[in-house]
Amino acid sequence: MTGRPKTPRSRRSIPIPAEVVALLRVHRKAQLEMRMKSGAGWEDHDLVFSDKNGSPLDRQNLLRRHLRPVLKKAGLDQELTLYSLRHSCASLLLAAGVHPKVVSERLGHPSITTTLDVYSHVTPNIQEEATAQLGEGARQFCDGTKWVGCLRCYSDSMLDCQIWRYHRHDQYP
Repeated sequence: MTGRPKTPRSRRSIPIPAEVVALLRVHRKAQLEMRMKSGAGWEDHDLVFSDKNGSPLDRQNLLRRHLRPVLKKAGLDQELTLYSLRHSCASLLLAAGVHPKVVSERLGHPSITTTLDVYSHVTPNIQEEATAQLGEGARQFCDGTKWVGCLRCYSDSMLDCQIWRYHRHDQYP
């Protein structure tokens, strides 16, 4: 990236997997070798990815020489853009159950609301999942396998809870 980010929040640290760190170290070593070969011809722009002289990569060359061959090898549409890959990453993270706040921070959105508005289509079954979790909680409550205390009589014990006794024994308290 060259130039200033859109907003101050756009400049942020994002954790990356150790495998990516290892690949970046290999890339850095190759870049240092290119820099040595270029000698005085090296233009230092402090870039992670540059051309053989240290200058910013040309967008069309990046797409043609690097992105499209990778997309082809992966069996993906070669017309995908870097932005669509960003969108795909966010969608995959949300579909995998990563908390929307984490995805929002990675994307640099101003709030989690932006992320949820843009990516709510990713989790169309979110209502069904919530219903299933509520059902599981109710099952545990009714089976006595989990007791979190009664929210109506505030009893900490199933034996002391009037609602529990009514439900379990079909008796009025």
